[in-house]
Amino acid sequence: WGVGTRVTSLCSAELVPPSPDRPNEGMVNFTVDLSPMAASSFKLATAVSTGPASNLSSTRGSNHSDQYQRLLSNRILRCIERIILIGGALDTEALVLEGGKWVWRFTVALTVLDAGGNILDAC
Repeated sequence: WGVGTRVTSLCSAELVPPSPDRPNEGMVNFTVDLSPMAASSFKLATAVSTGPASNLSSTRGSNHSDQYQRLLSNRILRCIERIILIGGALDTEALVLEGGKWVWRFTVALTVLDAGGNILDAC
């Protein structure tokens, strides 16, 4: 990790009805927030998320640093998603409480507090 890089996380779980197209799978949502206190180049922006309707933030008036911040957030988000879900660290079928009725939805929110080095390794 980079010297001084700090990331905090918040994990929550709730019981919800399953998605109609995947009734026998639980849900896992990830959110990455590069806060302005992490680096002076980061602007206050909406966190990037794999959850529904969270990626619809407006890009109107964005400049190069905003695009870099969004690309970095997306890169971190996709890397974590690949490791946890595609890599098999978490089986979404194991999150089913009652098939077709209740599943667990996990939300993992990462916030970069200090970008002192390789953020991707710290996450």
